[in-house]
Amino acid sequence: AEDRLAQQAERHSQEVQELGRELEEARDRIAQLEAERRESRKQPSEGELRWQREALRLRDELMETRRAWRSSDTRGLIKRDKELRRLGLDARAIEDQARKSD
Repeated sequence: AEDRLAQQAERHSQEVQELGRELEEARDRIAQLEAERRESRKQPSEGELRWQREALRLRDELMETRRAWRSSDTRGLIKRDKELRRLGLDARAIEDQARKSD
């Protein structure tokens, strides 16, 4: 009976040690996953990067349009619009059509 009790105590001790190792491995894995999660929060997702690139592209396009608008001759544009109206053409439609072909 004492031998059997000693064997059970030994098995119990081994099981406790094994569970302790598994617990330590689980804690290490949790710490690793937490570190990865914190790191991934710092970096933008692919979708966010795509929107950032699109925003930068649109910002650049707006700057070019503003630069072109400021450098254009207002009198010349008014004269051109009057000539187009005189010919029965819609200046805005022509501009839109020209933009679409770019």
